[in-house]
Amino acid sequence: LRCSCSFARSLGSPTPTKRMDFMNQMADSAGEQMGQAQQAVGKAYHQSKELIIVGLLVLLGSLGTGGWNEYRNVATLRTISLAKDHHNKVDCSAIDSKMEGKLIHFSCDVSGQTVLGTTTIGVPAGASGFKLTVHTEVFRPIRKKTKVVCPNSESQEKKCDKITYKKGWETNWEQYTQARDPDRVCDQNTGLDCDATNRDPTTKSFWTSQTMQFGTQEIQDASSSAKIGPWKLPSDLLSKIWQGTTLTPSCGTTPCTAGTSVSGNYLIYRHDGVTRTNDDIGDVRRMFTLYDVKQTKNSVLAEQKGETLIPWLSPYDSDYDIYEAMPGELTPEDMFTALEEINQGTTWFLRLLTLVLTMSGVFCIVSPVSVMADLIPVIGDFVSNVVDFFLGIFSCASGCMCWTLVAGVVWVL
Repeated sequence: LRCSCSFARSLGSPTPTKRMDFMNQMADSAGEQMGQAQQAVGKAYHQSKELIIVGLLVLLGSLGTGGWNEYRNVATLRTISLAKDHHNKVDCSAIDSKMEGKLIHFSCDVSGQTVLGTTTIGVPAGASGFKLTVHTEVFRPIRKKTKVVCPNSESQEKKCDKITYKKGWETNWEQYTQARDPDRVCDQNTGLDCDATNRDPTTKSFWTSQTMQFGTQEIQDASSSAKIGPWKLPSDLLSKIWQGTTLTPSCGTTPCTAGTSVSGNYLIYRHDGVTRTNDDIGDVRRMFTLYDVKQTKNSVLAEQKGETLIPWLSPYDSDYDIYEAMPGELTPEDMFTALEEINQGTTWFLRLLTLVLTMSGVFCIVSPVSVMADLIPVIGDFVSNVVDFFLGIFSCASGCMCWTLVAGVVWVL
């Protein structure tokens, strides 16, 4: 029995060499874990610095914008209040020299419309207004590039470009040929009928015979002739009361020439000069828009200066003014109420936006505490979630306090 036990102890007892190997392995494992912990701490440290910097920028920007918004609200309301006390109602019969330099209100007819686009093909005869524009598009292949798994690739992570084409209307032209995008290992040209036909619309006679360009183009502007009652109507006031109407194109009293046709609100030019109903690469279409006032009478609040109108500068702050035109026959009270509603909508939108950004900025500044909690072994995720919850409450409370403080200071001052 003693011999058996001695033999068993001799088999199970580690030799000095085995003990040394075991200790070395433990030391290597501990060193590796410590290195990983140091890397995690370093990464968390850099993330913390970035979060703090971003948080400070967001916090300062949101508080600054919030303060400006409160001052803008105060100045606007004060300007409207002063305008209510200083405005003068005038009629449309003649300009009263006694109203020079004063804030006036009136509702008068707009005049000065001009027949536009008389030399432009497609504009119907008698199109009268203050501005005429045209939007020009070309039918062409639209190139789309997406990432797909490379063909015959052993790795699903290796991505290649797949090029496809879908024909549609665009505001720019590109000559697509097979040579431009040849088939490659990772590219597939699909949906494009390649040929040697010259489809470039800018080389066609219908294009070169007129001053055409892709996108929206102004054909004629007659806003300088606009008048409201006896006053000249500035273009910036006119733009507040006019509306754009899409015209139905016309080729005039004669039928459209070959290769030109009307389809709905579009004037179509076919690149090959053949009249057809299907769209083909190189075809061009144009849509005309006429701008004119839609109501007979329109209302204005502005300062009278000679025969024209200018902004009435607020006595409270000269950076704010009353300079408004609205469609319809409105009373001064109606216009002031509309201005107050516009200001209220802008104010509350910016208030909510800056409040959310302020709370977000505070959370970014204090969130490194949660990042460091992730480093705690075993329970790091749980501790981090708990910390995030309390940091969210702290950020909301602190953000609201900071925002309220800034807004309160502005209102007091």
